[in-house]
Amino acid sequence: MNEEPERSTSAPTTASPWLTLIGLGADGAAGLTEAVRALIADAEWVVGGARHLQLVESLITGQSLAWSSPLTSTLPELLALRGRRVVVLASGDPFFYGVGTLLRRHLSAAEIHCIPHPSSVALAAARLGWTQQACATVSLAGRPLTSLRPALHPGRGLFVLSADAKTPGEVAQALIEWGFGASEITILERLGGPDEAMKRYSAAALANAAPAPDFAPLNLMAIAVEAERSARILASAPGLPDDWFEHDGQITKREVRAVTLSSLRPQHGQVLWDIGCGSGSIAIEWLLAHPSTQAVAFERDPERAARAQRNAVELGVPRLVVRTGSAPQCLDDFLDHFLADSASAASSAPSASSASSNSSTVWSTGSAAFTASTAATGLSNTPTDLSIESPVGGPVGWPLPDAIFLGGGLRDLTLIEKSWELLPVGGRLVANAVVLETEQLLFAAWQRYGGQLTRFGCERLDRVGTLHAFRPTMRVLQWVAEKNSGLPTVPGPSAGGKRKA
Repeated sequence: MNEEPERSTSAPTTASPWLTLIGLGADGAAGLTEAVRALIADAEWVVGGARHLQLVESLITGQSLAWSSPLTSTLPELLALRGRRVVVLASGDPFFYGVGTLLRRHLSAAEIHCIPHPSSVALAAARLGWTQQACATVSLAGRPLTSLRPALHPGRGLFVLSADAKTPGEVAQALIEWGFGASEITILERLGGPDEAMKRYSAAALANAAPAPDFAPLNLMAIAVEAERSARILASAPGLPDDWFEHDGQITKREVRAVTLSSLRPQHGQVLWDIGCGSGSIAIEWLLAHPSTQAVAFERDPERAARAQRNAVELGVPRLVVRTGSAPQCLDDFLDHFLADSASAASSAPSASSASSNSSTVWSTGSAAFTASTAATGLSNTPTDLSIESPVGGPVGWPLPDAIFLGGGLRDLTLIEKSWELLPVGGRLVANAVVLETEQLLFAAWQRYGGQLTRFGCERLDRVGTLHAFRPTMRVLQWVAEKNSGLPTVPGPSAGGKRKA
């Protein structure tokens, strides 16, 4: 899974690096240069996991600090050492599924001096002779097995970072269930260490081995993907078959879904709000477009909301956030809390003299951030998580949308108005209508905001007695609008044209 470029959540207090981030191999101190060993020996504090600290124990002359679980609980102690000589130990390349990503959420790049070691994936590619950039990498540490599904394409090389010693067997069993039992799995253990090992199986042989093989907890898998005819391969283009989703009939049909995704235009790191999500098919295919995308799905019916979440997990995108409740009330709650939070952040912003001259002040609000300049004016273009209370109960972290899809429950213009208010400049709003009353709303929205109206239909071959004929589905009217400014727009003289009101 690709990671987003990290933004520091606080202004640096020093112009030079005070934290040295060192990648270790399984051979520990023996694999380090003399210069790196000297950095560890000279450090006032050495921070790392218990295994990392043990690997370089002979080099440590200062104090040591072991990461707690979760790692974030140790961050206050680490950040309190700012300005001291601190070494943080990591596995392999710290910025490849490593602790470097976490540190960059709290420190500027100028505060960190990173000395990477070859990652386990780099070592595995070297051992197997695989071209690393042609392969996909998926981490199963803290993620469900179904996270593998989007990466399973025949003929593809796939590196899988295991959670523990049981992961290879679990993956082999899952591959059989998904129709990829012929895939070859190479398990590489303790790469770079003196007791490095490599074992090769077919997925079927590994899953059925008795007794089950023992693997080291420190392992990764290299999978040469082979699919059976029954395998459900998640295509790179939108439009998965309807029956791949669990649904009660409330689903955007395959052909309409493909057109809708093309109108929403998923882009790297962007966020979709799917309002009235039904089975969750639109949000799920948005997430399948790229591993960096995010989506929040709103559904009034608790049973459908639970179904959408199950679909997301089954189709390999468990990161879908599903909220149960009335969409207008959820949007009202979000706007009230966000604007109050933004105003509070703006009023507490440090003066220009107290911040670094070449960086804006950033407040951390979860997986992303917003700056003082945007907080003062309301909504940010940067996806933002807020820890607020939802009207349906429980903490929520709703990243701001780059695109909104209105797929169900559209009864008046209020929902369209609130959705438009939430979008940043450049954001897209897409709504589909089948019944005349909803079509009238979309026409009114087009008159106010501009955009484009398109009606399309589809005919599918069906039986008529013993013969066949094309049976038309209900036609769909789709409204697509892009927010070019904070002002409403009205249609110009040409179709889809617009001018400022």
